Amino acid sequence: MFEEARRSPDLASDFYSSAYGRRQEDLATLMQQALDQGWMTSAQPASPLAELMLGLPEGFGFVRALLGLTDQPFPIPMGRANGLLPPF
Repeated sequence: MFEEARRSPDLASDFYSSAYGRRQEDLATLMQQALDQGWMTSAQPASPLAELMLGLPEGFGFVRALLGLTDQPFPIPMGRANGLLPPF
């Protein structure tokens, strides 16, 4: 996907909007509700906060995987994801 996206800016934009952009918008909406209700406080707007929150778990492991330096970003991807998220 990433290789093809480099050659097709429209594809890249559509993919980003459908995947990452939608996820960021959803989280920003929830964060804005929390800010409005006083459940959290921040000097930053909800959208940049959501982008920061979503980008933190990926870290440098994700960059290494994108560059082809490793087959997977983390030794046990699901274990890492489950460790970062609280149980529901």
